[in-house]
Amino acid sequence: MIDNLLDIRESDGPIPDTPGSEARGLQKAGNGGLGVAAPDGELENAVGCATEALLAEQQEDGHWVYELEADSTIPAEYVLLVHYLGERPDLELERKIGRYLRRIQQSDGGWPLFTDGAPNVSASVKAYFALKVIGDDEEAEHMQRARRAIHAMGGAEMSNPKFQQRLGESALVP
Repeated sequence: MIDNLLDIRESDGPIPDTPGSEARGLQKAGNGGLGVAAPDGELENAVGCATEALLAEQQEDGHWVYELEADSTIPAEYVLLVHYLGERPDLELERKIGRYLRRIQQSDGGWPLFTDGAPNVSASVKAYFALKVIGDDEEAEHMQRARRAIHAMGGAEMSNPKFQQRLGESALVP
């Protein structure tokens, strides 16, 4: 079964134009050479271990449960959208979102698009304005760090153009 999933077959022979590949036991995938080369058995072993680990986590009815965590843009855009639409915000939810945004803010003041990534100007602008709407003091240390990081990345004008438009329409900025 694993051979079918990986499309690796001994009969495919060594990877062409790879000096010494035959001596290292490397085989090509049976898909025109577009597959991944790996020492004999190593790939099957890795896939087998990964499969076992996933199956061990599977619930009785067949599903898996893992934490789903978004970057800062999703909760920030939610806060901004609620206010933009003039809806009454859920203050407890905003409090939690504010705590989350402050927790994942990087030491340089920006917010990344993924864990441990480089700060992203659009993500940082969205998080900053969401915290501002939630009620964080603009002079608070984390807000000052955010402004410095945003300016260092070129300012809010370097953020996503569609977001710039929504930000301008929202009356959050003059």
